[in-house]
Amino acid sequence: MDEPAANTHDLIVDVTARQWEWIFSYPQYGLTQTVNANGQDLLELPVNKLVEFVLRSYDPYHTYDQYADVIHSFWIPAFGIKEDVIPGETRYEYLTRPRLRPSA
Repeated sequence: MDEPAANTHDLIVDVTARQWEWIFSYPQYGLTQTVNANGQDLLELPVNKLVEFVLRSYDPYHTYDQYADVIHSFWIPAFGIKEDVIPGETRYEYLTRPRLRPSA
């Protein structure tokens, strides 16, 4: 596994679409799935750092028929990104999350 400092981007997030679920993993840190205290999948992004999303609609850790899958849309409205995730394809999206100003 690569050391985080040796990677081209500041953070790589593997995003896997499954029926009714998005799985977020951070390969640089050995995290295969991140969840919150309620067991819901959790996406955490650093401020002012480049993030590379690797989008897939299949899970390399589980076997299933990728042709029985459907198109998924990875969407983060707050950052204005939306990308269709096609079964059997890998797509890439890049984002630098700005620091959000506190509301008054």
